[in-house]
Amino acid sequence: MEKYFSLRKNNDLYVYTIVNAGFYEGKQAAIAIEMMQNWAEKAKLKWGQGIGIGGGGMMSMISNSTDSKGTMKDVHIALTHLAENILTCKTADEIYTSPGIPRIVYKIGGEMGWRQSAKKQGLKTKDLFKMK
Repeated sequence: MEKYFSLRKNNDLYVYTIVNAGFYEGKQAAIAIEMMQNWAEKAKLKWGQGIGIGGGGMMSMISNSTDSKGTMKDVHIALTHLAENILTCKTADEIYTSPGIPRIVYKIGGEMGWRQSAKKQGLKTKDLFKMK
């Protein structure tokens, strides 16, 4: 793709990136966003904006929420800004979000998820801690 875009005469294309990480902090996505910035530069494309969304592990549980309140509030705001920038071909600083719940609640939820998944696979909690 780099070669294709670098050979084009008119590169008025912008690159916008969303990184949905499983870490609590969206800032953990900074390196992935930086990689996309570097790729855009090598492909001679304009950098638009990147968004790092933390708490990716819980997104499937709340994905039906279109609310601009609660746990999805910051994600909703970030995606709204990104959409506006895409529509107007503007650049902006990166945005990093974390879930609208305390970190400990996110961690406990993740641990519960692992146990439920193991149970569905016919395993017991102690099986998660066995070394082979």
